Amino acid sequence: MRIRVFLIAVLMTTSGCAINQGTAMRYNQLGVQAERAENYTLAESNFEKSLLNAELAHSDAHISAAKYNLGRIKGYLCKYDDAEKLLIESLKLEETVTGPDSGSMAMRFLELARLQYDRERFGESVPYYRKGIAVAKKIGVATEDPIALANIVDEFSTALTKTGEVSEAVAAAADAKDLRDRNAGARARFVPVRYPKSCSR
Repeated sequence: MRIRVFLIAVLMTTSGCAINQGTAMRYNQLGVQAERAENYTLAESNFEKSLLNAELAHSDAHISAAKYNLGRIKGYLCKYDDAEKLLIESLKLEETVTGPDSGSMAMRFLELARLQYDRERFGESVPYYRKGIAVAKKIGVATEDPIALANIVDEFSTALTKTGEVSEAVAAAADAKDLRDRNAGARARFVPVRYPKSCSR
């Protein structure tokens, strides 16, 4: 009898997790749709629901994705402290999900770099750029989207200049120029959404 009760409890828990995971994915898609329409308030609500259900499902992959998406949206809505916290949590969790050298890790490093750069916190952006660019190069972004990478490396160079790291800034600028020279006529496939300047201080 006890074994039967235990098995029923396990099945109910598993079923509940599957339902929550499916719900998390649906709210994530709704969030993506709202973001594309630039309805960030609606996107925030949907990504919050996605995160809640991902946590109920105990799915690290979905929790990481929800925190990453919600963090970005919070930033677009000028909720910078919340954005930074969520993006850092997503970064730490994603390393356990996909490993330190994945495309998802590059995205998270560079999103944090962009958040700090747009807030003119150049010193805080530099370590994220450095790590994100290294991972991006390792996974082949220099071949897949060289101009997008060149744009990121240019930002890195600017951040380095702002923090007085001149020699590394010069090397980064040369790296960005080389990417463009070797891919003349190409355009960036990835163009990031910037964080608003109007509430950056």
